[in-house]
Amino acid sequence: MKNTKHIGYTDALIAMELDTPDPPMLSTLKDLKPVISARHMIFAHAIPKYNSADPLYAAYPHRVLDLHQKEQDRIAEVMQNTVKDYLGSEVAEASSYVVTQGDPLRSIVALCEEQEADLVVIGRSQNKYHEIKAKNLIRNVDADVMIVPDTTHQSPKVILVPIDFSENSLKALKMASAMQQGTEHNIELHIINVFQRPSLMAFELDMTAEQFERQTAINHREGFEKYMNEHFPGWEKEMKGILVQTEGPGISKRILEQAEQISADMIIMGAKGHSPLARLLIGSTTEALLDRNNKYPTIIVR
Repeated sequence: MKNTKHIGYTDALIAMELDTPDPPMLSTLKDLKPVISARHMIFAHAIPKYNSADPLYAAYPHRVLDLHQKEQDRIAEVMQNTVKDYLGSEVAEASSYVVTQGDPLRSIVALCEEQEADLVVIGRSQNKYHEIKAKNLIRNVDADVMIVPDTTHQSPKVILVPIDFSENSLKALKMASAMQQGTEHNIELHIINVFQRPSLMAFELDMTAEQFERQTAINHREGFEKYMNEHFPGWEKEMKGILVQTEGPGISKRILEQAEQISADMIIMGAKGHSPLARLLIGSTTEALLDRNNKYPTIIVR
């Protein structure tokens, strides 16, 4: 039996759609409960507020201009019953429920700041007009963010962790390692680094293009192994390293290709940015992956 390690959060904010994204999102939270915990969980539902002049006004079932307290209480009760079905009575009764009306993204960002949440969880659907875009959420909060697509749910048994040797990617790798060590069932942990081949034209070397490419790959593997040995001695026993050499842009595409190849169930990766200005540049690879990925639950770690 493995020694259980917990990834503890203080306040987790979970955005509920009261629609198809909720079941896989709540099921994923249930599966991760043994290793990912929060002192307090806040479940929130934001009803988009549109006036009659908006062209999409008629497309929404919630067209009221003002959300009365009675209606808020009814929706909160539905949320609590749903949480109870997936996470159990104890979690449902200990959690808080918030119903707001307005732009979903702004509502969740405001609640995150108000509650000082350090984890935000959202579902993802391709068929929702008012879906919160993950990259926009990450740009506006300081918390870790978990995105769960409304695809077929499967308990995570294969986790892919892209790293670029940054501080945040190390945090992501530590989280994945804790998840691996904290569950009863075996989790395969694959660590991927996609690196670009430098242009031979930039160097004056006495070697062929093939020799240069081979030496670049050797140097990169040595650097990768040194990094892993420094932070995770004996990592080869618990993790598998994947090095992918590519030309030009498209790193996120290579990551998702590898996720498909190893039948990954989850991706955990770091996000860049600490100041409000830096958050606008959370990392082109991270943003591109969030845009492309509609299959794998993903945790973005700060």
